[in-house]
Amino acid sequence: MQTVVLPNQMKSALEVLRLTPEEALRRFLSAELTLKLHEYRARCSAFEQQYKTSYQDFSESVENAAIEDFSRSDDRNAWQFALEAERVLTGQLRELQ
Repeated sequence: MQTVVLPNQMKSALEVLRLTPEEALRRFLSAELTLKLHEYRARCSAFEQQYKTSYQDFSESVENAAIEDFSRSDDRNAWQFALEAERVLTGQLRELQ
């Protein structure tokens, strides 16, 4: 574990808010993770609206296509990444709370 020395201004702000440094950091990380989670959920939702299907069905249609469509393959990869990021961020958020 690493020790961080806080400037006096931060110490004063934490005292005013009656927060420990650990609690302040936990709240900050929770807020940042939540923001990122919303971003990835929005990306997934955009793909669902664009293709009017679930990731699973879309991925299967890309795999089973007679002719490879690189644009759809790229979207599948981006969608898969967004889903995985959503899963990881959700787990990290649970661990913080």
